[in-house]
Amino acid sequence: MAYGNFRRDFSSMLFGPSGVLKDDTVELLASVGPIKTLARLDKVLGAQWSWREKYGPSLVETLTVLKIPFIPKPKKEKSKAVKRAGEFNSLRELNKS
Repeated sequence: MAYGNFRRDFSSMLFGPSGVLKDDTVELLASVGPIKTLARLDKVLGAQWSWREKYGPSLVETLTVLKIPFIPKPKKEKSKAVKRAGEFNSLRELNKS
C-alpha cells in the first residue's frame, strides 16, 4: 500500500503502516519476485492479508513499478549449541576409529 494512502485513511490512528501491512508480509512480497496483477498478489498472500479488498489494487500498482528480483528467504542457521553438538559427535566418531 502506498504510504500516502495510509496517511490519508489512518491519519488519526495510533498504529503505524505495519498495522496494515506487516513486516513479515513485506518480506514475503520481496522474496517472490515481481507482482503485476491482483491474481498474483492473491496467489502469494492467499487469505492472510485482510486489507486486500480495500488496498490490493493500490498495492499492486505500487509493486508494478518496483524492480523486485526473486530472492528466496534465507534458511535459518543452526544454533551454536546444535553446531557444537554436531562437532562433538564428529570428534567422538573419529576417536572411536
